[in-house]
Amino acid sequence: MKKIFFMVLDIAENMSGLEYAAFAREKLFQQHLDLKPTIATNYYNPSWHKNKTLLQEKNRASSSVSLLNMYDYFQQVTDYAAADAGFSSELLSPFRSVPVPDTTDIRLYNSKGEFVAYCKRNDDLSVNFINYLHEGIVFRRETYDVRGFLSKIDQIFKQEGYELVHESFLRPDGSVAIAKDCKVIAGLATVQMIHLINEQGRLTNIFSNEKELIDFWLEDLVNKNTDAIFVTDRCLEFYEPLQRIKSKLTTATKPKLIPVIHSVHTAGDVLIGEVSKFYKNVVENISEPDATIVFTKAQKEDILQRFGNGNIQVIPHSYHRVEQTAPFEQRNPMKVVYLARYAPEKNHDLALDAFKLVVASVPKAQLHLYGFGEKKAEIIEKIKTLGLEKSVFVNDFVHDIASIYQEAGLSILTSSVEGFCMSVMESLFYACPVVAFDINYGPAEMIQQGVNGYLVKDKDTAQFAKQIIQTLTNPTLHKKLIQTTGQTMQAFTHEAVALQWKLLL
Repeated sequence: MKKIFFMVLDIAENMSGLEYAAFAREKLFQQHLDLKPTIATNYYNPSWHKNKTLLQEKNRASSSVSLLNMYDYFQQVTDYAAADAGFSSELLSPFRSVPVPDTTDIRLYNSKGEFVAYCKRNDDLSVNFINYLHEGIVFRRETYDVRGFLSKIDQIFKQEGYELVHESFLRPDGSVAIAKDCKVIAGLATVQMIHLINEQGRLTNIFSNEKELIDFWLEDLVNKNTDAIFVTDRCLEFYEPLQRIKSKLTTATKPKLIPVIHSVHTAGDVLIGEVSKFYKNVVENISEPDATIVFTKAQKEDILQRFGNGNIQVIPHSYHRVEQTAPFEQRNPMKVVYLARYAPEKNHDLALDAFKLVVASVPKAQLHLYGFGEKKAEIIEKIKTLGLEKSVFVNDFVHDIASIYQEAGLSILTSSVEGFCMSVMESLFYACPVVAFDINYGPAEMIQQGVNGYLVKDKDTAQFAKQIIQTLTNPTLHKKLIQTTGQTMQAFTHEAVALQWKLLL
């Protein structure tokens, strides 16, 4: 059986839709194609093992998901069995520990009574990191992997206007696998040099930056899997080096490269707009990939028209069949939801402008936002400015999307750019109609006007509000939308999409 790798960046507690899409596809491959891909990541994350477990508990990752991380690879912890990661007093010896009120953390004092270290602990009392201080300044940090071993040591040297940090990434036996020298100015770290060190403590490789380390890892991965299929969900980071490595191979077999375009590939006009840096290497050389995946027919046509012929396959995201959805009578018909990162391209400001108009006509209407991101504080401030504190509620990121969509009467999308928009798909599967701006790409291929929602001209907040008001004030129409919405998604079930992947593979 061929090995298949899905190339993404990280397994974070709050992942982007792109990483979630890779996990959903992994489940589809296992359950419907009898294939077991490996999800490969390159970020250092001592918590990824816990995050994987959380995804499994929320049924967003298969119970036997196969994972490969670049740092685990070099630190030789790929098959490390999780130890008892709970609190151990030996970690804090010989210091006296004093609990920090209202937290799980601990302050450490030496025999003179001086405060010398701060231990940050997780909710399960496992150690996250320990900061060591001298004269009130942190000079060393020890970071622990959630599986229970010391994973990384930072030695910090304060200079005037900047810091020098020496990072040591450890194997479970305590030996150094990777050493980095970094310069930190105003919180921004620049790597000066990276060393790879073998188990005997000998230096084997030197790199100038993180990209060179990633390329070295990818080349080793390809050389050991020359007949594998690499699905590059993160094209900017992985497609170009994999293509370059593949072109140098002299082996009888060569890997297959399948980049996935998750968003719009240009800014502005699709025929003359500037090409996105994330997909530039793919679309401007569209004949080179063994296949390129897009999620909509419209995007395929736009790429072919501008960049010429290539093997472009339209394979959308998919979702499991939802056998029973909540009827209109069991929902809160006045509850409108928007699940999206608090990011500029999601246009929460337009959603708020529209909802100001909605509340003026439907005072009982409520908008509940769910997500995470850098624009959260700005969104909260605008809610106050518009006087919507009693109508709009800002919530954290949620894993349990089913309960959100099953309770709501309507969901919205005010994003300016999408490649498909999984939140629209998920909402429709749970029979929650959607009002969305008609943008490139995705909404128009899922939303059937007046059947499972409404498409509105991009940025037309007045019409957007009108469609919400029309739905909320007409229970007969609203009930009919909910009754028909779940029946419109047959083409996006796991079974239907698995057939398309099977034909390609």
